[in-house]
Amino acid sequence: MIDSNSRPEGQIRRENCVGSAKAREMNPSEARLAEGLSDQPVTGVPLSLCRIGNMCPSEAGMPPPRATLRYKWRATTYKQGMRDKRPLGSFEVAMDAVQRGPGKVVKHFTYFDSHENFFRETACTTQRNFYEIILDGNPCCLYFDVEHYSQSQFNEDGTPTDDKLALTVATIRAEAIAHWPALAADPWPLDHVVVTTATRMAGGVYKHSYHLIWPHVGFRNNCGALRIFASHLSSLDTLQATNAKMQPGFSENVIMEE
Repeated sequence: MIDSNSRPEGQIRRENCVGSAKAREMNPSEARLAEGLSDQPVTGVPLSLCRIGNMCPSEAGMPPPRATLRYKWRATTYKQGMRDKRPLGSFEVAMDAVQRGPGKVVKHFTYFDSHENFFRETACTTQRNFYEIILDGNPCCLYFDVEHYSQSQFNEDGTPTDDKLALTVATIRAEAIAHWPALAADPWPLDHVVVTTATRMAGGVYKHSYHLIWPHVGFRNNCGALRIFASHLSSLDTLQATNAKMQPGFSENVIMEE
């Protein structure tokens, strides 16, 4: 894990191996990446398998996904109300809900018995707007919620109108190497990044949202060294973007918090 006075988890793993980084045995996640598959960082189960019916591997202890409404039944309109009744060790999330009457989108709060149950119970639902709540003091990966806006999505030749995603990933990698000597000495944990993307129209412009997770770079919590690093990134000219009104000066990297 990383804090302001420690080294990255990946470097600790490396020190327990014999030989060079290229010679060491790959861990299960690296092996799956080498095969072109992607792991869900929390459970270690391949993304495609943890959401598709009978394909769920029995060795992972995950039965097929099924849609339920139980998480809606136990939802509350305020966070503490959910926390007062949730079982110890359960997985907290916020979710989008629509108010009756005005139809305003608001946040409700609920929980699942485990991370695996979250994926299993929501895999078959049509609307899946959930937000993980990372508790103060809980360990987490290097992660960002990135947003920016553009007038168009593609050029006439079909190519994207900008390279913000690639530029952001490359910038975070370079800044992490410059920020932590352990990653400069052995940057392999930064070679693996999980990306989910979404683009939609918002007020006549395109809103691009990216979730970036480096599952092999860990922190003791998200309110210490990670927050400091995120603040540094948000000050870089390279990572400035336009807002929904297409005005400059909007920092595109926002650390996900409660």
